[in-house]
Amino acid sequence: MSISKRKKIYLILIVSVMLVSVLTALLTKSSFASNEEFNDLSEYEDALVTVTSNDSFTSIYFNNNIKDVKELWQQADTVVRGVPLEPRKHLHQATFTPLQVSIVLKGELKENVINIYEPSDIDFTSQKLSFYYSRSGYLLMENDREYILFLKKLPVPEGYEKSEEEERSYLPLSTLYAKYPVGSTWEGDIISSESSDFTLKDVYGYDILTRDDQILSKYLDFRNQLEQHDYQLNMSE
Repeated sequence: MSISKRKKIYLILIVSVMLVSVLTALLTKSSFASNEEFNDLSEYEDALVTVTSNDSFTSIYFNNNIKDVKELWQQADTVVRGVPLEPRKHLHQATFTPLQVSIVLKGELKENVINIYEPSDIDFTSQKLSFYYSRSGYLLMENDREYILFLKKLPVPEGYEKSEEEERSYLPLSTLYAKYPVGSTWEGDIISSESSDFTLKDVYGYDILTRDDQILSKYLDFRNQLEQHDYQLNMSE
């Protein structure tokens, strides 16, 4: 193979990598397009709930194949306890939620308030109805409840310089296994596969939404382990 041909192949590879990075950045940005602020989630208890399961979208940003609590801990960039603040902001395919951090269990934070992009949102476009979209089983944090959260840094292309706001912004590591209400009394229920017509009021107080018994069992097992440690988890990396 000639040197000039090798150079062409090399350039094509570089351009391809750059294009993938740009497309990933555009997808991330489009997912977080700003729309409308709201406060108390209970105000939308009549919103019709839809549980979306787009594996290709979910796998880009989240890991729902966590095997155990130790892996959950190891893969998280930051683990915190905190309470959601107001106002929250409805975005496209996500909700922007400020979080008042009470305890940092893993990682280092420069500020006590961070931003969480939660993978669920409320659609306000209809004047008669509102719709609540749960992305792969995730439920938005409820006001005045404390949570333990396993978080990862906001993904950006290599070489991209984050703004100050982006530096304090995070995603849940998983839509299923990254959020645990402290002191939850939820015993665990699967949503009926026979009914596709239910409201946010019907699932208020749930920790996750799933029709899969194995997913529910794993979630409850993880939660029980965290409760046994009084949520003060400290695992070697």
